[in-house]
Order: sequence, then structure tokens, then C-alpha cells
Amino acid sequence: LRGRQIAFAQNNEFLGRVQRETERIHHIIRDLLDYSRQSPETELASETSDLSHVIDDAMNLVRPQQESKDIAIVVDVDPAVPLVLGPRHRLTQIVLNLLLNAVDALEGKGRVEVRAALSGDSVSLLVMDTGPGIAGEMMDKLFDPFTTTKPAGKGTGLGLAVTHAIVQGLGGSITAHNREQGGAC
Repeated sequence: LRGRQIAFAQNNEFLGRVQRETERIHHIIRDLLDYSRQSPETELASETSDLSHVIDDAMNLVRPQQESKDIAIVVDVDPAVPLVLGPRHRLTQIVLNLLLNAVDALEGKGRVEVRAALSGDSVSLLVMDTGPGIAGEMMDKLFDPFTTTKPAGKGTGLGLAVTHAIVQGLGGSITAHNREQGGAC
């Protein structure tokens, strides 16, 4: 009976590894496809979405990763924020990519803030973390495809490139900087 328990445990561990690697491969392929399919502006900007729903969608996808760590994510959406241009699933992808990068930067402990506010006639979305910030040599190429600081097998370097392409396709802009109090925005 003991031998069967050990074999069962080993099989479960192996299946878990297979599942994690399959998911990793799926994400790499999805990122490559998303990057290669950059939608024309008219397609991206033909729908409007509620940014608070978009942020909720992204939070639901990040929550399992966040809960297993000592990470607090705080969301503040100004009620004055109107509907924004863009399909909900593409906007969710933007927020999700930014959240995942912020959570990864924290290495298991810290705080992420997501803020959305009306800024003149446009909407600002800020994703800020209390991590180590962005290395100076990375700042100029942060949104370039295949740029990553993650070890092999942990990231493709396409998340921010895809995010940049979607934001530009919507007629917006995206920037990154280090915060005075530490972390990145």
C-alpha cells in the first residue's frame, strides 16, 4: 500500500508539472498571436467598455496568484470615469498584463495600486507597485518585444509589447517610470 501511495504522489506531481508547462506554452502562444494580430485602430475603437468592469475582470484572473502571496492589491476607480474606447477583452488584457508585471516585481510581498481617473478629456489608468522599480537600462526598451528581466521559462517579454500595441491602437499612450517612494508606475 505504501508503494502505491508513493507512486500516486509521484504521478500527481508529474501531472501537475505537465499542466503548468502546458499552461506556460499556451500563454507564450497566446502572447505571440496577440502581438502578431495587432488590430487596426478602427476595430479596437469601435466598442466602449466600463473600466471598473475591466479592472474587476483582470483582478479575478490575478486573485489566485495574489492570494498565495503577501500582496495587497488596492483598486480606486473614480466614479466620474466614463466608458472608454475599446473592447472589454482587450482592455482586460492591458490591465492584466500590467497587474501581472507588478505582482511579479514584488517577488511575493508588497502592494499594488490600480487607479483610474478622469484627467481632462481623457482617462488615466495607473498601475503602481512597491517593488524594486525598473532598472535604468530597461527603461528605453521596456515596451519592445521579447524584452524581459525574467529567467528563461518564466516570461516571453511580450506582455508589455502587446499592451503597448493595444494602447496605441486605441489612440492612447503608455509610459513607465520609477516612483520617488520606490516601485514602478
